[in-house]
Amino acid sequence: MQQNLLARASSSWGERYTTFFHALLFILGFTLVFVVGWGGAATVFGRLFDEYRLFLARVGGIVVILFGLVTLGVIRWRWLYADTRPHWQA
Repeated sequence: MQQNLLARASSSWGERYTTFFHALLFILGFTLVFVVGWGGAATVFGRLFDEYRLFLARVGGIVVILFGLVTLGVIRWRWLYADTRPHWQA
C-alpha cells in the first residue's frame, strides 16, 4: 500500500511539472506576441505620425479645450448631450 501511494505521489509531481512547464510556455508565448506585436505596431505608427506630431498635438489641444468649455457650459452643443440609450416602453 505504501508503494502505491509513493508511485501516485511521484506521478503527481511529474504531472505538476509538466502542467507548470506548459503554462510557462503559454505565458511566454503570449508575452512574446504582445511585446513584439504591439511594440512593432507602436513603432510603425510612431514613425508614420512623426512628421505630423506638432499638428496632431495642436488639434488635440484644441479638442481638449473645446470639451472643457462644453463641460463648463460656456459652449452648448446639443449633439454632445444626446442620449442614445434605448428607452423601453412598459
